[in-house]
Amino acid sequence: MAKIRSVALAIGLPYRYPPSFPMYAGVRRYAHESGRWRCVIDNFPETHLPRTRTESMPYQGVIARATNVMVRKTKSLGIPMVNVWFATPTRGVPSVFTDFEAVGRMHAEHLLSRGFRRFCYLVEGIAGNQALENKAFIECITQAGFTCEIAMHPSDWRGVRLWRKTLKAIDNCLDSLVLPVAIYIEHPAIARQVANMCENRSWRVPQDVAILCGENDLAVCKHTSPGLTCIDYNWERVGYEAARLLDRLMSGKPAPAKPILVPPAGILHRASTDFFASENKLVAEAMRYIADNLHKRIGVHEIVRAMGTSRSTLERTFCKHVGISVHKEIVRLRMEKVKRQLVETDDDLKQIARDTGFADDRALHRAFRHEFATTPGAYRKQMLADGSRRLSGNQ
Repeated sequence: MAKIRSVALAIGLPYRYPPSFPMYAGVRRYAHESGRWRCVIDNFPETHLPRTRTESMPYQGVIARATNVMVRKTKSLGIPMVNVWFATPTRGVPSVFTDFEAVGRMHAEHLLSRGFRRFCYLVEGIAGNQALENKAFIECITQAGFTCEIAMHPSDWRGVRLWRKTLKAIDNCLDSLVLPVAIYIEHPAIARQVANMCENRSWRVPQDVAILCGENDLAVCKHTSPGLTCIDYNWERVGYEAARLLDRLMSGKPAPAKPILVPPAGILHRASTDFFASENKLVAEAMRYIADNLHKRIGVHEIVRAMGTSRSTLERTFCKHVGISVHKEIVRLRMEKVKRQLVETDDDLKQIARDTGFADDRALHRAFRHEFATTPGAYRKQMLADGSRRLSGNQ
């Protein structure tokens, strides 16, 4: 029978460090698959390790937001450790990180794909992983032929004075923008505040201001209106790969020469970026009409009549600036709304059909299956299962 290995997890769980919960789920999944691990939450494993190698070791390995003290202690005792904290002051420690440059590119590519040509990057600071994300974001925007305004807000919001200072920084940022504009915002709380301030200015999200958020905080990003589009950093996979690497190290295999980089899982699409921006007046007005009337059974004919133009002119202009036909964009937006309601509400199919302009639930079912090769019910079940698995440590 294989020997059970005790592994210390110092990944920030007691401090409710947001990525630590899905990381923990990833480590536990690997531990369950291996069947040879005992995971112990210990934020200060170095204090429980002996002074010499001759004494009994409580842990055979450590996965941690590494500190210099941890590194020195584990190295002196010959205990393998894997670092999952990009901001660690240590170097040369076996590490697993999200590929933050890929995150930055994914942010930029998503906003570019929605037709935006003006961009703002609103963060509390540009250092560590945010520096890599920012660099990749700006490079992607620049290569597309555009520029991006970078704005900062305070990192400490505790107390009335500091919060007012933060609001002032955001207000100054918004004053400098020309609409339509796409904004990347690191923190969900700040992103929600920006959405509220846009509403106070009678700016529509996403038609005037598209908001793309960093971390996926469900309470802030998913369960408020408009829902905030964000990225899945794939923290669970980081935890899983960190556990796999530690298992290799504990088996005596050599450490990789460079950190292992885990690609982000993808964009979590929500209403805050669900719009195609265009400098062309006819296209912009048509897109606004579609967004405002998506709950109705509208088609190309209704849009032509509302725009006061010919169908050929609308179709030609739309294809030139958007790249697809008016009908395909109506279908795309309608299906994105259907998917959001399937995942973010408990509404039955009849209610979703009424909210998204379908004649009835059967018509919605047929259209959804044609578009995605699965049923609405199966999609809802799969997405909810995936979300529960990714975030099981934060329930």
